[in-house]
Amino acid sequence: MRYDREQIRARGERTGIDLRLTLLLLFSLGFYAAIAVKLFFIVSDGSSYDALAARQYAAFQESDPKRGDIFIIEKGESKLTPIAENRLFGEVYAVPNEVKEPYFIAKELSPILGIEESVILSRISKENDPFELLKNKVSEDVRKKVEDFYFKGIYVRDQTFRNYPLSDVASHLSGFVGYSGDGTKGQYGIEGFFEDELAGKKGYIAFAKDKFGNLLNFLKESEEEATHGMSIVLTIDRVMQYRVCEALKSGIERYGAESGTVVLMEVESGKIRAMCSYPLFNANEYQKVEDISVFNNPAVFTPYEPGSVMKTITLAAAMNEEKISPESTYEDPGKIVFEGGRFIENADKKTHGTVDMVKVLVESLNTGAVYAAEQIGVKKFIEYLDAFQFGKKSGIELWGEQQGSLSLLKKEQKEINMATASFGQGMTATSIQLVSSYGVIARGGRYLPPTIVEMLIDADGATTTPKMAEVKEVITPRAAKLMGSMLVAAVEDGHGKLARVSGYHIGGKTGTAQIVNENGVGYSSRTNHTFIGFGPSERPFFVMLVKLENPTSYAYAEGTAAPLFGQIAKFVLEYYNIPPE
Repeated sequence: MRYDREQIRARGERTGIDLRLTLLLLFSLGFYAAIAVKLFFIVSDGSSYDALAARQYAAFQESDPKRGDIFIIEKGESKLTPIAENRLFGEVYAVPNEVKEPYFIAKELSPILGIEESVILSRISKENDPFELLKNKVSEDVRKKVEDFYFKGIYVRDQTFRNYPLSDVASHLSGFVGYSGDGTKGQYGIEGFFEDELAGKKGYIAFAKDKFGNLLNFLKESEEEATHGMSIVLTIDRVMQYRVCEALKSGIERYGAESGTVVLMEVESGKIRAMCSYPLFNANEYQKVEDISVFNNPAVFTPYEPGSVMKTITLAAAMNEEKISPESTYEDPGKIVFEGGRFIENADKKTHGTVDMVKVLVESLNTGAVYAAEQIGVKKFIEYLDAFQFGKKSGIELWGEQQGSLSLLKKEQKEINMATASFGQGMTATSIQLVSSYGVIARGGRYLPPTIVEMLIDADGATTTPKMAEVKEVITPRAAKLMGSMLVAAVEDGHGKLARVSGYHIGGKTGTAQIVNENGVGYSSRTNHTFIGFGPSERPFFVMLVKLENPTSYAYAEGTAAPLFGQIAKFVLEYYNIPPE
């Protein structure tokens, strides 16, 4: 078929129109498909768009919760003594933009605030600066002087700060609230351990905004009240804490020690009634501390080789297995040589001949502890150390507790490692672990984890008392009774004589242990002195540890830790009205 030019031109125009319509249709389909996909994602992720809308049309104002207080108790009184609380202080600040006479102001403020004139001048002379903090936590007297002598651009406002009324006496217990990141949080002690409970939860108020972004204060969108923090009451007795810290401080000075720790625990409840370590720090001025290691509570944080106080645990294990009795004897060689030439000898370098187990404690014979451990063997010995909770955290409610170490003994289950551990070398324990292990003897063979929390109080005043932890039998009541009697003999006739309290039978044991060199190889000439004991022996009320680091006045714990123990024990028995035996 033939086409003229007009027909061909008309057909071409129709073809062009069809192509344009097809392209338009395809574009429309793609456009609407994209809209459909976008709608799908909007529906599936509606929360993010809700949040976007909220930012555009609402403003959030946070409300801070009140941090809970920390209290200690006092025997026979319902009154609680705060060791950590919230307190309003004055905060002096400058608005440099408003300051007209910087030199005069700096000169006048310097003696009032106790800040160098040049420092104040540098802060208040900054251009285009709307705020400069000069000093916080100022006293009422300072606040009044600043307010009475009005300076243009210098102001005082109320600020809530954490306050520690007992300052250093309870600083290791309380810890402190310090700066962390862009805010503050509890650090160390109770403040660190119970940060979430004490801090509470922030609240907020959401206000609507108009389309121009102006805040509509009269129109609340939503509100969530702040949840105030819980307060915590400790088992610590205020009077005992003061007396223990006072005695420890004087004991450190008297015996020339570098540091020291005392832990006093009530036998039947496992409650800690006093816990003090030196050196202390002032929790109100923690920023001034140069060596931050002082923040750590040595009673729970610092494991050490305890020395001969471990002989009690070794003999208790062998006694419970009925491998020894108080009357059991062995032939003391004075020195025991092991494979490879390593040897163990008695501290007095003497051979004592035929010796019973009572004398092992009374004379503190290393060879006797080794003999007792050998009767049960390495594996059983480790089992008993585990049962007494060595190498494990006690679970006490204080930040930073360490677990001590039995790693050498467990890794290399050799007789030499068991031998050294039997009298407290080659293994480490914390003060809280040691006092708890002697609690087993005093409690008739049962282990009870120590606690330092009496109760928790919520913002409405409702109280919660922690459940008493599960009690586990470690040794039989008979074995515990026999060991208790042997420990009384160690005080009455042995190295613990200076721990005696007139009218009472006290059971306990000394320990003098060399301190490992800083490089971890070998032992130095420095020593740790420990005495752990309980009383009265027939019905023990308390168990207490006294530890002194490197006393210089006397070579052994019998002349340092033991008499300090006796001094504190006398006050404990009198304070709690424990009748003489």
